[in-house]
Amino acid sequence: MIKGIIIVNNSGQARICKFFQQVHREGYSPEEAQQSVVQQVYKQVSERPDSFCNYLEGSIMQWGDDTKLIYRHYATLYFVFAVDKLESDLGILDLIQVFVEALDRFGWLPEDGFRVEGEVVFGELFSHDSMRVSLGVERFSQAKRLFWANKS
Repeated sequence: MIKGIIIVNNSGQARICKFFQQVHREGYSPEEAQQSVVQQVYKQVSERPDSFCNYLEGSIMQWGDDTKLIYRHYATLYFVFAVDKLESDLGILDLIQVFVEALDRFGWLPEDGFRVEGEVVFGELFSHDSMRVSLGVERFSQAKRLFWANKS
């Protein structure tokens, strides 16, 4: 299960954050807890050299020990998916690749920065190889499976 998707730039500014499982931190509002998670995620992925693997396990205490961070660093952006341990690492990396290609194809990855609102991205229909895949938030984790099943 995907717990959250966080896209941050090299400066740590969040470009898209979508939490599918709420994060809790005692004494903090939900927004402050989410901001704390974004900062933790950025700190962890930005400190790793690009030569290291793209997986971190049990790294966000607000989501629990069964959480993995799977990420890719493209140019000035980190695409980070927080998932439970049941998700396939390589499957999520493929999903990130498809997601980035779809954003690029529709011109949502301009060279000067990422300028798209999260709800627009997650609510749109993408056409890829004559197949329409709904990337709505409730079916986002199914999109990769549908894409690859239709591609073969």
